[in-house]
Amino acid sequence: MIKALSKTGTIVLLLLCIFGDFILFYWLTGLTDFLFYLAIIAHMGISVLFITFLYLAQKASQAVNYNFLLIAWAVALFIPVYGMPGIFLVYAGTRKKRFNQDDYFEFDDSQLPGHIDEIMEELGKDVVGFIRSEQNIDALKDIFISGNERLEETAIQKLSRLGNKAAVSILQSVVNQSTTDVKILAASALTGIEEKTVAKIESLQNAVAETPQKPELILELARSFDLYCHLGVLDDSLLSYYQNLGIESYMKYHKLVPDDATIDIELGRLLLKSRRYEEAESIFNGLVTKNPQDFNPKIWLAETYFAQGKYEHVKKTCHTINECGDLPEICAETVAWWTDLNLESESGGALQYQKEELV
Repeated sequence: MIKALSKTGTIVLLLLCIFGDFILFYWLTGLTDFLFYLAIIAHMGISVLFITFLYLAQKASQAVNYNFLLIAWAVALFIPVYGMPGIFLVYAGTRKKRFNQDDYFEFDDSQLPGHIDEIMEELGKDVVGFIRSEQNIDALKDIFISGNERLEETAIQKLSRLGNKAAVSILQSVVNQSTTDVKILAASALTGIEEKTVAKIESLQNAVAETPQKPELILELARSFDLYCHLGVLDDSLLSYYQNLGIESYMKYHKLVPDDATIDIELGRLLLKSRRYEEAESIFNGLVTKNPQDFNPKIWLAETYFAQGKYEHVKKTCHTINECGDLPEICAETVAWWTDLNLESESGGALQYQKEELV
């Protein structure tokens, strides 16, 4: 029934509601006593039908916005005649692509699979073993050093709302290192993120099945698979399964948007975590060739070489990273260590490489 009304039908029904309310108001001005109150009730019923059809129209577009629906119902109910046409014009206008891109209305992330997480941009900046350059999260990381449990609880709530890989990494660190009750809160937050991620994956899979050529949906699905793997709740077989699903989704997106180099970083990173080293190495080498002044792909290339035990290649890559200049402090320290390393006097097994878990 919903699919049958997904396009023209819902629009026609919305227009019929507007027309019916107009006729009702015309009669309402000449009615008195019982008929007047009966007409008021009829107006309320038409308002409910109007909002119901508006909800079906939004659901068909995978863009349900309950805040907008609530406001629309209030306007339609208390402003006869003019309310419904006005709401309809707003709805029709916000269906335009330029309004959606500008976030004219802030859709509920759990109801809109195509909504791209804009809170923090990862895109290769959270580099493992060398640098983590996330936006708006350093202050939250520092809070857990303060020892103030109230502030730590507030930070956990914020990280839970963020729900991305950087937030998950911090929460995992709290679970592993904290000795206070905050540890329990962090574990609960991770469980909440897991549940939201699973629900989001299911919703996105349905959306991609309906619109398989929509690249933003495919990209968000790939990132959701990536986040699910990063949560650390899967056994080896399931981890491999979801990593492969993420890689497949990244590759589908890459076919639709071949010029998005930032996605190459994400794809290469997931290939590295999946131990598909040759494919990851090929991607990072390609990125280095395209933009030799960008140190991010070089850092990931060094990570890939290290994972394969190619320590001489790690050393050479760190030399080229030094040439980029203006490296963050933690990155510069590690790069300098590898650059100055005498491989002839150090055995590969004795190398002490300070790594964080892959993000």
